[in-house]
Amino acid sequence: MKKRIATFMVASLAASSIFMTGCNSTAENTVGSQESDVTDSATDESSDSGDASTALTSEDASAADASTEGDSSVDADAESDLGSSSDASTEASSEETGDPLTAAELNTFNKMINAEDGYGFLLSSYSSPEDINWNEVLYAGAGIDETGEYAEGEEDAILAALEIGEMYTDVTRITADKLEEFVEAKTGTSYADANNKLDWIYLSDYDTYYNMHGDTNYCQFTVESGYRNDDVITLRVVPAGYDGETVASTPGSAFELTLTETADGNYLYTSNRLLWEEGALSDIVETELTEYEGTSYFVAYPTTVGTSISMKIINSDEIKDILSTYAYEENPITSVKDIDFIDYNCDGFTDIILLATTSDGDKVLIYDGFDNSSEDSYGYFEYNENLSNAVMENIASVTMNNVKKVIYDGEGQFETWQEAYSNAAQLYYMENGDDATFDLIYINSDDVPELVAGVTGYKTSIYTYVDGSLVMAAHDWPYGVGGNYGYEYAKEQNLIRNVDNEYAGAIIYTTFYALTENGTLEKQYFIKSINFDDVNENGYLDEDEESTVGQVVMKEYLNGETEIDLALISEYTHAEATFEEISSSTSYLDFINDINNTY
Repeated sequence: MKKRIATFMVASLAASSIFMTGCNSTAENTVGSQESDVTDSATDESSDSGDASTALTSEDASAADASTEGDSSVDADAESDLGSSSDASTEASSEETGDPLTAAELNTFNKMINAEDGYGFLLSSYSSPEDINWNEVLYAGAGIDETGEYAEGEEDAILAALEIGEMYTDVTRITADKLEEFVEAKTGTSYADANNKLDWIYLSDYDTYYNMHGDTNYCQFTVESGYRNDDVITLRVVPAGYDGETVASTPGSAFELTLTETADGNYLYTSNRLLWEEGALSDIVETELTEYEGTSYFVAYPTTVGTSISMKIINSDEIKDILSTYAYEENPITSVKDIDFIDYNCDGFTDIILLATTSDGDKVLIYDGFDNSSEDSYGYFEYNENLSNAVMENIASVTMNNVKKVIYDGEGQFETWQEAYSNAAQLYYMENGDDATFDLIYINSDDVPELVAGVTGYKTSIYTYVDGSLVMAAHDWPYGVGGNYGYEYAKEQNLIRNVDNEYAGAIIYTTFYALTENGTLEKQYFIKSINFDDVNENGYLDEDEESTVGQVVMKEYLNGETEIDLALISEYTHAEATFEEISSSTSYLDFINDINNTY
């Protein structure tokens, strides 16, 4: 469900359901009333797609990464007058109350927050000290890291924990005692109460945290203004230029930092909020995205480069993503006609359809949504250039209705699996052109086959059909990564196998998946096979162990941790099953012909 914070200057609205490829969406899907004809043929447009840039802090967005949003698809009762809303604040900050700080005081706080133990508190938003992101604050050590010699056995223990053979970069080391002292001194709280603890390696034998990295997250800031209300200090802080003096003027990049002064003259970090509403163009869209928890905001900003605009995803008062528009560097996006949030490709994640105005006319930009792949990373959006261009070639005019006729069925339901797979194949063909191939396989034991769509040697996708709905179970799984030569399945046994390796087979990872009742793929477990004499048992191929590769009986570890008795290994590897490659070889037109005439 999405809601407009400020109204768009768009014609009247009308709900519309378009029959074409699509699936059930987590967002409300209504579109504008404009319609025009759609051409019949699909395109064979095929070009490299680009990566969407991500941002965890308020970086300046370049014109190449500029975009904005608009939306004609909202309920009438969700609209409000420009610049006002009862559901989300459009004010940059609360009205200042208190005594303005002197120039000397501003200078003191400016030095404090730019010190090595201060700048990290500006790199995340938090409403209380318990929500501070300590990975950001302590990334470069914050002045409390240990720089001396390692204790006996400590370095080997770090390497074993990281599953590497040598130190490639420096390691930030912070003892638990120093960490607790630092947290208490800077916030007045205990590290035990932190909601965003370090995701570093912790070794109990040394009671120390470790983070191996070769870069820094250091940023400079400028305190523009501030005021005092009793013992509470409120500062307006903006990112500074590389010289530390020039203030960046990027809209939506300022922070409101609050400090609490203690009786002994110390200052505790209390809260920090990105003032992302400041400088936004007239339209802010509130929405729910599967990539993030809670409410997200889709915000457009002017940039300092020409007439272009930038477009950001805000969640929890943080910039989660800056949508890439690098394809329009020569003809920058100047405004947005319409926007919608739907899972058009049925992979379970919200995608973005954006209709933008450029100096070269109106354009369609489609962004594929991806969930975070690990606990310490954000979900993100990738610009799908191939599909965006293909849609442009298949519509007579740029309207949301026309785009959805090509790529999205608003109901997300199909009467037969043949109908669902025909639509999925057409969409995949539009994106990948004549390189796309298709075939049907039977992964589980029901009467409905699965659709395999792929580009031979590069990627493969798997679709299922469950209770009238199309589901993309695997989205463009790549070949070649991690020594992966392909994917396999055991026919009608609901078993998929993927084998990766490191160091030319010295370490092998075998992962097993199964289809769930709702059609998604679920990892069952993985087996780590050590194919060498791991003398020091660090799980890594050391130089003095290379000669033993393939010369010993492999050791197998369930999920990389628990050693599996060799007498039981055949049960974990499903040795009795016959695996076949998950592949496709039928052209789009032949596949559609087979679907229509054979089944």
